[in-house]
Amino acid sequence: MGIKDVLLSDFIYNKLSFKLLHDFSISPFGRLYLTFSSGINFDDVPYLLNYNPKANDTYYHNYRTFNNMNPYEFSFKEYVELHIYQHFQGKILDYIPLFRKLKWRSVLSAKAISGNSSSNTYGGNLKNISWDKPYLETGAGIENIFKVFRFDAVWRLTHTKAISDEDIFNRFGVYGSLQVQF
Repeated sequence: MGIKDVLLSDFIYNKLSFKLLHDFSISPFGRLYLTFSSGINFDDVPYLLNYNPKANDTYYHNYRTFNNMNPYEFSFKEYVELHIYQHFQGKILDYIPLFRKLKWRSVLSAKAISGNSSSNTYGGNLKNISWDKPYLETGAGIENIFKVFRFDAVWRLTHTKAISDEDIFNRFGVYGSLQVQF
């Protein structure tokens, strides 16, 4: 909630958001991690006050962000977001003798976001997005490398056409991270 003239604010707006995090044991295929979130901004405000998806502009893999999206590439007045991770916990790579000995584990991921863009009344160089053309990215990775490293290959599936010469984004990226798992 934003209230005009409180702490020098210029806008009145109301937001509502919801997030659900859950993990499932899918025997014998490992664990499925699911994050679902949705929200709406009821008022017309600048794009920075709308929902801007968390994007990653580094080579460090962050499971809570869209890794091939640029920061502030999209802004949503209303949105639905879904992140899915399937950790196979060695069920696939155990069939390859070298990987079984190394105890590497495979991971698949899929991320999506869709919604309505803000009306751009207050400017911003944003890409248009709509309910019928969501942003999608998917990835595959290997974790438990030397017990702490993880590498993911991530593909951007939609919004792959540049709209100007300055429009630079990754269609494919390889990201690394550190994680300790027991």
